[in-house]
This record gives sequence, structure tokens and C-alpha cells, in this order.
Amino acid sequence: MEFAAITTLTDVEHLDPVFDTLPGSVNVPYPENAYERGLVTTAFAISLSSNDYTNNFLFTSNDKLNEKKKQNINIAASIIFVLIFIFCSAFANWQGFAKNREMTKLDELVQVKNNFNPNINQESMVKMISRAEQKIKSRNQYILNYFPLAVINEICLNTPANISISSLEADFSDQNKKKNEGEQNSKEILAKVIIIGSVGIDSDSDFTEYILNLGNSRIFGDIEVLQKEIDDDAGKDKILNFKVSVEII
Repeated sequence: MEFAAITTLTDVEHLDPVFDTLPGSVNVPYPENAYERGLVTTAFAISLSSNDYTNNFLFTSNDKLNEKKKQNINIAASIIFVLIFIFCSAFANWQGFAKNREMTKLDELVQVKNNFNPNINQESMVKMISRAEQKIKSRNQYILNYFPLAVINEICLNTPANISISSLEADFSDQNKKKNEGEQNSKEILAKVIIIGSVGIDSDSDFTEYILNLGNSRIFGDIEVLQKEIDDDAGKDKILNFKVSVEII
């Protein structure tokens, strides 16, 4: 400031070109001649100049703009830092939650493992699987051996005393054919059994009831009457001969 006072030959004060007014607006008389106007012009020009020309002894308008830019940059940097901190905190919390969840699953697996015999190894597991397969094979073989007897037994249970069965024939033409009873109740036809028999003509209603009883069985599917005729050579007691096909499912 002393250098400025010597240069301008008058008192020099800090002048803010944006907010401060000219000397005439602060109870200072207006410059009356060219010399005084030159002093004011010089001071005003110095305040508007860059530090490249004023050697950093005045706070110029460029300095103020630079300070404002620095302030904005600092604010933006602070916001970015806060956002990064929030993101890092959220990521760390998520990592902790994921780790806790995985540890919980691991603890559950360890508990399940502890429930098994600690002496179980690969060899013992192979033996267990082999025994299970052998049981399934034995069961299937048992079913295969005794299934015909089960079919005959089911027919006998549903055949009343007044109906005589003369023949049973197996039909495997539709074996493994799918029988669709809705998407959830699809069944496979194992075979068909042809039942040939007779019933007294006065008991035609018994024959109808017999067909219905066979249809209610758990192992029988659809029933088709292939033949039904009256035997005229039977004398007074006329007989109704029948032939039906029963699906085994």
C-alpha cells in the first residue's frame, strides 16, 4: 500500500470494483481537474487489473473470481467426497450382510453334517446306494412275479356268486401306452385283461353292477364291453354271455 501511495501521490484505499462506489458517492468531492481524474482512473484501473501487472499488492477483481471458482471447486469436491464415503459405507454394509448370510448357511450345513455318522466315507455311501438299488430291484421283481395274482384276486373280489367267469386272457397290445386323465393324472396302461363269463338273463342288472364295481377298482381303468349276447340253447334259464376288456393301470 505504501508503494501505491508513492506512485499515485495520494492516499490509496482498497477498492472493490463490484461492491464499492466511486469516491464521489462516499462524501468525497468529485475530481475537479485532469490531474485528479487521472488519480481516480489510475486507482480504478489498478483495482481492475491482473496480479501480473500489480505484483500481488492489491486484491483485484480477477482474484475475486478466482476465489469464487476455488470455493465452488471445494464445494464440489466436498460433495463428491461425501458421496464416495456414503457409497463405500453402503458397500461395506452390504458386504457384511452378505458375509453374515453366507456364514449362516455354512453353519446350517455344518449342523446337517454333524447329524450324520462321522465314519461315513465314499465306500460306505456306495454300499448304501447299492443296497437301496437292490431293494428297489427286489420290490420290482416281487411286483412282476405277483402282479398277475393281484389282478386275478381283484377280479375275484369284485365278481358276485351269480356271475361265472370261464376265461381270463392277457392283452399287451397297449402296454406302456399313456392314459391321460388331465395333466396331473397321466397314467400308463400296463396291460389289458379280457374277461369272458356269463350271467343269468334275469340278472342283467347284476351284470351292470359288476361292470361298475370293476371300474371302481384302483388297478383297473376303462372297461369296454366287447360282446354281450343271450344263449338261447340254455333251456328255461337263459344265460347272458359277455366278453369285456379291462385296462390295468
